[in-house]
Amino acid sequence: MSKLDPKPESDVALKTQSSVLLYHNAPTGLKTSQTAECCAFIRDKCLPAVIPQPNSGQLFIKYATKNTNTEEYVTEMVQQLLLNNTVVVYAYGPHIQRAITILELVKARAEIKKAHQTNSLDRFVNVVPGRNELLDRKINVPILIAVLGQEQSSP
Repeated sequence: MSKLDPKPESDVALKTQSSVLLYHNAPTGLKTSQTAECCAFIRDKCLPAVIPQPNSGQLFIKYATKNTNTEEYVTEMVQQLLLNNTVVVYAYGPHIQRAITILELVKARAEIKKAHQTNSLDRFVNVVPGRNELLDRKINVPILIAVLGQEQSSP
């Protein structure tokens, strides 16, 4: 190899490669910073396996982010619960804490005698490339899906 030949740019490529977000070991084409796209992916791929049967009344589905206006969400969800609708809240990664806060406030303010909550956890895997496959860092990014509604009384 002469001095005029270009150097292999593998080191440069590794520094500029971005992470890959996986769901059930399949690439999603998303990045964790793409909040709206990740939430749409969760709505389309994860929610159908978790939400109750469609005949159990109306579903009110919202996603929570760190920037969500808590008071507006809580007010909307309390109104939906009082109308006997089921509320579904979902979030991922750094947004989960806000979703939990919203759920706890809704449960405290709704004044429902028999509330029923079901939580489901799933995950994305964020793979950050290293020098080779063995040095890749795999970071779990949790997904929370919470379904809150009133227990149906048996006839």
